[in-house]
Amino acid sequence: MDAALKVLDRASRLASGFCRLASWTLPPVIVVILGTVLASQLRLSTIVVWGFEVPLFGDRLTVTGLTELQWHLFAVMVMLGIVYAVETDAHVRIDFVAGRWSARTRVVIELIGDTLLLLPFTLFMLHFSWRFTGTAFRTGERSTTGGLEDRYLVKGMMPLGFALLAIVVVVKIIQHVVALVGPGRDPASVDWFTRRQGVAPEEGMTT
Repeated sequence: MDAALKVLDRASRLASGFCRLASWTLPPVIVVILGTVLASQLRLSTIVVWGFEVPLFGDRLTVTGLTELQWHLFAVMVMLGIVYAVETDAHVRIDFVAGRWSARTRVVIELIGDTLLLLPFTLFMLHFSWRFTGTAFRTGERSTTGGLEDRYLVKGMMPLGFALLAIVVVVKIIQHVVALVGPGRDPASVDWFTRRQGVAPEEGMTT
């Protein structure tokens, strides 16, 4: 069982580690915003024309394209960043309430929430975002205002993000079940509050 849990934990960390790439979208977002403002001040509509097709951009870069690129990058940041936040337990919780509960109670609540709410929502969104992206690909969806092309690329961030999130959530559910019912298991070992406080699992809150 320990070996299986280690494999699952590694799979979750790999999914999360891939999503750390989302942090690298912040510098490009800043550059794109500055470029959009500068081009607007110079009253440019077309910034550069390279004369051959490039995925997403087409044969030129326009101010509209830069503006649309901002929300493309934000989509990457959000859809991948949320996976990393869930895997590392960095998402928002009500600490002053949870701090009054035992580690076991917190793990039970996490298990219920992940099983009945987060996982069904993730699978639901994965199904429809896949169809959403497929439609954009089949129809060759592109900007109608001279912006970016190949919109399926940015829309594809949704099924990718939800697929990775599903992996992380399933692993967390298994880990929580094992920590609650497995022989010799300690719920504090998977308790987000215990880790956040920097307390060793065996020293976790029990009140």
